[in-house]
Amino acid sequence: GSVRSWDGKFGSLLKNFSLHKRDVLSVVCHKNKIFSAGVDGQVNLLTCEGKAGGAQQWGFKGKKRPHSHDVLALALAKGTLFSGGNDTRLVSYDAQSFLERHPHNLQAYGEVPHIQTAKKKGSDSAAFMLCQQLDAVEVWQIQTIDQDSASRAKLAKGREGQPLESNSDPKLLAVLSSGSNIHSSALSPDGTLVVYSNMSSLHLYSLSHQNEGKVGVTKAASAKRQLQNLQFTPNGKFVVGTNHASECCVLEANTLKEVHVFDTAAASLSQPLADRSDELLCVSPNSDYAAVTSHRRVILVLNLAKRSLHGVIKVEGAVSSLCFERETNMLLAGTVGQQVLFYDLETCSRHEEFAGHGQQVAKRLNFISGSIKNMSCRGGKKDRFVMLNTVRGLCFVNFGKPTKELGVREGGGHQNRKRSRSGHGLQLAAREGQNPRILPLEDPCLFACFLGEASALIVECPWLKALRDVPKPLQRKVYGMA
Repeated sequence: GSVRSWDGKFGSLLKNFSLHKRDVLSVVCHKNKIFSAGVDGQVNLLTCEGKAGGAQQWGFKGKKRPHSHDVLALALAKGTLFSGGNDTRLVSYDAQSFLERHPHNLQAYGEVPHIQTAKKKGSDSAAFMLCQQLDAVEVWQIQTIDQDSASRAKLAKGREGQPLESNSDPKLLAVLSSGSNIHSSALSPDGTLVVYSNMSSLHLYSLSHQNEGKVGVTKAASAKRQLQNLQFTPNGKFVVGTNHASECCVLEANTLKEVHVFDTAAASLSQPLADRSDELLCVSPNSDYAAVTSHRRVILVLNLAKRSLHGVIKVEGAVSSLCFERETNMLLAGTVGQQVLFYDLETCSRHEEFAGHGQQVAKRLNFISGSIKNMSCRGGKKDRFVMLNTVRGLCFVNFGKPTKELGVREGGGHQNRKRSRSGHGLQLAAREGQNPRILPLEDPCLFACFLGEASALIVECPWLKALRDVPKPLQRKVYGMA
């Protein structure tokens, strides 16, 4: 469990640091810093204070322990340190301010499946949910619970954030299997078309909803191309996705014929679309615009109607979620640092009017760790709600009304002050009437969105199931044993 520094010229041992209780599994260097991690779950920092007698003097500076089990790997990229371990956590640190800033838990759940909802055509009481698995796409039917008179009465009497009973359990309608791993999938707004892309091609299926909840599945088209971040436009006419050639492709929804390709090189962008599958794509409610991230640091706004580049937005921090707001014509961006940024769609500039709302959201999300995964907007006559979720919980914000600062409980004595620092802030942030308001969840939250006028859909995965679903390692080695 020791870290040793050696003289590279003569091969002599300069100093030995016995910092870890068990074996050291990874070491990485950054300028005058050395980071080490191992079986004991902690990440240690060594710094070079200077030279004494011509030799560098290394010393132990501090440590952090965000992992509960073995830390298997450390990686460094552009001033950011990453650590990954057996607890399925991927944690990031500021390498320059390692001790001053808290680490960010980028992934608290092993593999979050892609989930999407759509309204059933010709019905106000049922909706569809798409769930993408490793090599199959599932289509479920779910009943909304705020349409009939009896449910509306319950909603009127119920409290905000209270769980509601559905009319019926979710029903599995269809399973579309693929011969290989599925990269991306999407469900049309009316729930009649499903498209997915696997390792080799793009496939389109038509769903015909029959009586007694039965569904007929027909393959409509296929194309020899691979796309990521697939989405139907809200008008149901086109399918939008990105490819490995750093292009954003627009296809006809019924035939998968190519309509237009946005070439980032032709647009003379300083940062073209990355050749990666973890970028984000979102289409505006009027189907006129699409927002695509580049390296998760830049947002490209594309005009689908004019088939041109509308604007470029540079974001401070990594983007983890995108969402368009219908009423105010805004683009919302959630970041890994738990911030919500508001941008005017016409000018592609920051909307300073709602900067205070974004700051309050960041403060509230400190109580439920994790980056912002999903965002959903719902507008009304006066209220404009945004619901967002991390893996740990939900956050509601009404940016049609002013925000509320969290009050501090006054009272004498050390115990009262200690209680205020620990649990009182969480209780206030989760109290009904707060804006923003958070709802911590016991199980990992995979997906959340508004489903009706006064209801939301939340998809959770119990921790026991999450642990059972973690695949077995290809190779296992027990460290630190005699």
